[in-house]
Amino acid sequence: MNIGSIHERYRELDSQFPSLTPGLATLFLTIFLIMDLRVKPPADSGLVQEDSLGVFLALLQVLPMIFFRRAPLAALSMIFAAFIGHASFDYATPWVIQFSTMIGLYLVTSTTDDRQ
Repeated sequence: MNIGSIHERYRELDSQFPSLTPGLATLFLTIFLIMDLRVKPPADSGLVQEDSLGVFLALLQVLPMIFFRRAPLAALSMIFAAFIGHASFDYATPWVIQFSTMIGLYLVTSTTDDRQ
């Protein structure tokens, strides 16, 4: 089996199940987020370790990625609102959150038309 046929097979599955690619991306980013939330910020940084509210806000920045094909602007708005809330409580910002925000911005600009 060559790379081209694997890619074609994946494209067929992705066209049949539109949530396949966003679901896989959300799964991987959630796993990385859980691993990254266990890292404590440096003591001299002035940042706070996430408590339950911080974990909830962090998950709100990753989980809406699954909805980018159905409601890209709503998903991006939720990610940005959770990002602002997370930053306002002085929580340490994991790299996964920054990465998901950039991916979300790219996906919205690449999938919506100019009128939105």
